[in-house]
Amino acid sequence: MKSISSPGPNMIKVIRWIARIMSLLFILMVLFFFIAEVVFRDHPRTTPLPIIPLVLGAFLFIGLGLAWKWEFLGASISLVCFIALSIMNPNVLTKPLWYFLAIIAILFLLCWWWSKHPDKQKEM
Repeated sequence: MKSISSPGPNMIKVIRWIARIMSLLFILMVLFFFIAEVVFRDHPRTTPLPIIPLVLGAFLFIGLGLAWKWEFLGASISLVCFIALSIMNPNVLTKPLWYFLAIIAILFLLCWWWSKHPDKQKEM
């Protein structure tokens, strides 16, 4: 009977690079919009900023950046922040683009798991 095993080292590398490229694209997109908002804003803000969602969102992207070096730590931070944002603001779950952030974090976690816990079962 065949056992289910983890993907090979080459497949783990491919998945890891897919997660890295996707996280880089999201981080660059957010930085672009943040800089554009700060530089080109010409009207005063009339409402106070919701600080907790902004901090959670910042940590979500910081987690994606950390996942390049420390996959488990960065992906865990990103997933916790995604879950917290979803609880605080359920409207986040109505926007499909947000799901990609959770998917990227899950890909990083899978790569960490597969590289640290290879399948040790042998076929009999």
